[in-house]
Amino acid sequence: MVVITRIQLGEPKRLEFQPISGSAGSLGIRRRTWAQTGYGDLGHATLQDMTGVTGLLIKLGVRLVVFGLVFWIATRRNPKIVVSKKWALPLIALVFAVLNTGLYWVLKPILNLASLGAFGFVMPLVVNALLLVGTVKIFERRKWFEVQGVLATLWLAAFLTLAHGALYVGLDYLPTRF
Repeated sequence: MVVITRIQLGEPKRLEFQPISGSAGSLGIRRRTWAQTGYGDLGHATLQDMTGVTGLLIKLGVRLVVFGLVFWIATRRNPKIVVSKKWALPLIALVFAVLNTGLYWVLKPILNLASLGAFGFVMPLVVNALLLVGTVKIFERRKWFEVQGVLATLWLAAFLTLAHGALYVGLDYLPTRF
C-alpha cells in the first residue's frame, strides 16, 4: 500500500510516496515526479483526455446532469411543463442530452445555410426548441412529459439554450484554449 505523505512545492512539482509494509515497517521514501511544470500542465493534460469515446461519454454525462437540473427546475417554476412520473425525469434528460449531443452539431449548420446565416445569433434557440419538441414527441404517447403551449416551449427552450451555452464554454471552448 502506498501513502502520500507530503507535497513538495517548487519546480518540478513532486509527490512523496511512503510504501507501507506489514512487518518491516517503512521501506524508505521514494520520490516520483507527478507533473513536469506545475498545475497548468496538469490541468491541460486532464482536459486533453476529453477526446474519443471517453470524452463523448464524459460530455454526455455532464449534459445529463445539467439538463436534468434544467428540466427539474422548469417543472418546479412553470406549471405548464409537466412530468407525470418523477422517475422519468432522468430519462427525459438523457434523451434530450443524446439529441443535443448528437444532432445539434448537424442541425445548426443546415439551418444556418437554409437561412443564409441571417439568424445565426438565434440559431441555438431554434435548434434547442426543435430538439425539445422532438423530446416531447418521444414521450407523448405515455404522457410522461408534456409542455403545454408555445410560450412554455419557448421558455424551456431558452432555459435549455442558456444551459447549452454554459456547457459549450465549459466542455468545448475552454479545454481547447488552455
